[in-house]
Parts: sequence; C-alpha cells; structure tokens
Amino acid sequence: AASEPRAAYCAGSSIAYPSQRVGNWCLPQGDERVAEVLEGVTMKYTSHVLTFWRDVRASGPLVLPAVVTTSIVIGYMYIFLMHRCAKQFVSLCQFMLIGGCIGFGMYVIDSALKGHLTAYAEIAVTLGIMLVAFGVILFFVLCLRRKNLDTAVGCIEAAAECIAEEPTLLIEPLAAICAVVCCLVSMLVFISWVASTGEVAAVGSRGVRRVFTYTYEQSAYLAFSFFMLFWMLEFSNSLSQ
Repeated sequence: AASEPRAAYCAGSSIAYPSQRVGNWCLPQGDERVAEVLEGVTMKYTSHVLTFWRDVRASGPLVLPAVVTTSIVIGYMYIFLMHRCAKQFVSLCQFMLIGGCIGFGMYVIDSALKGHLTAYAEIAVTLGIMLVAFGVILFFVLCLRRKNLDTAVGCIEAAAECIAEEPTLLIEPLAAICAVVCCLVSMLVFISWVASTGEVAAVGSRGVRRVFTYTYEQSAYLAFSFFMLFWMLEFSNSLSQ
C-alpha cells in the first residue's frame, strides 16, 4: 500500500489520495485527509483533536526526553528524601492530604454559597461537606494510628539505608522503566498486527473511513493479546519490587 499510495487504500472509491504506511496500516497523508477521517469519528471535536495531534507531533522530540529525564530525577530525589528525612516527608504528605481535602472542600462550599456555582450548587455543597468530613476523619484516624505510622516510617528508613549501602540498586528503577517500555512497545506492535487481520469494509462512499470486522477466533486472539499486555506489565512491576 505504501508503494502505491493512490490505489489499494481507496479501492472501490471514486476519491484517490496519497497515503503512507505505518506498521501494517495504510494511513492518509496530509492534515486535510486526516481531518476528513476524524470528522466521521470525532465530529465537532475534530479541530481540537487535530490541534492536539499537531502539538504532540511538533513537541514530541523535545517533550518526551524531558519527561523521561524529569521522572528519573524525581525518582532518585524521592529515594534520597526517604533516606534522609523519611518521617518529615511522610508527615508533610499527611498534612497535604488532610489540608487539601479540608481546604478544597471549604472552597467548594464557599463558592457554592456565593453563587459562583449556581447550576450545581447543591451538588457542590454536598461534595464540599464530604471532603471536609473525609479530611477530619482522616486526621483522627492518623492520630489514633500514630504508632503504626512510626513503625512504617522505620521500615521505609531501613529500606532506604539498604539501598544506600548497595549503590547498584539505584540502577534498578531505570532498568525497570526500560523493561516496561520495551514490553509495552513490543506488545502494542504485536496487537496492531493482530488487529490488522480483521476484514476491512468501507463506510460510506467517501473512501476514508473504515471499520474492522473480526471473527470469534480473531476476537479471542485480541482479548488474549490485551490480557498478556497487562499481565506482562504487572509481572515486570512485581519483578522490580
């Protein structure tokens, strides 16, 4: 299909357009044809989808490496904080959780009472009361279970000390991320190949939209592929732990 961009993809249609091969798929080239495809799928949201896709395509080479690097740095900072000040860090997280629930709940109630949420005033007040109540209950539960929390913090500190004593363990999170990414990419490629075995049928006479019809056996293969995808991701996560 990629070597004959104006033939196979548009078979049986009066409209011909250039296409490109992506894996085992033959997709139209150009934003106009992509918009035509999305028009039948997303309707009024086509412009938003196209804008989002253009932004992702333009910023991908810069954003993705930055996201990966930031994730790795944050992960190592978390290990460092757990090693140096686990108790203070856990206490800060508890304060943020309790304070966030109570503060946001009071903000929602205040906004509803001032008429800023006229259409959803009752729902907003109910939600705010539930958040405040949850924050108060959580505060008393943490106070009553303070001894158990101290024991958990001690376990975290001991684990952080073990990691600090064995520097090679610091490489494990990075290796786990690489393993998960390789597993995810390989399984998605495999699933795309399995999905492309379905029978393709045109929708309408415009020569753009397609639907896939699968037999019972093909559907079972697809279901098993998705099951194996999640199983392998969970297995990789459990192995790293």
